[in-house]
Amino acid sequence: MVVGLCKEMISFDIQPDVVVYGVLLNAFADIGSVKETNTYLDELRNTGIPPNAIIYNSLIKLYNKVGYLKEASETYQVLQSFEVGPDVYSSNCMIDLYSERSMI
Repeated sequence: MVVGLCKEMISFDIQPDVVVYGVLLNAFADIGSVKETNTYLDELRNTGIPPNAIIYNSLIKLYNKVGYLKEASETYQVLQSFEVGPDVYSSNCMIDLYSERSMI
């Protein structure tokens, strides 16, 4: 549904903004779809819109869901540089990823 609405917006010459991309990325992160998430993340970057903390939190959610510790750690480090920092869910995702690997 979200993809359809985004395509409809574009057909009316309304370009997606960081909020629209955030919704798309979060939706695909929820279902664990790395390919689609990366597609929209690349599209976001290609438009010149900088990812915000919400987008990075969604990426951590995805990486936790699919077990990508390295990618989650790198994203978490970037997220820590933001004023708002990681949210509780992202921090819990990191704890989960480390605990799955018996890492302290």
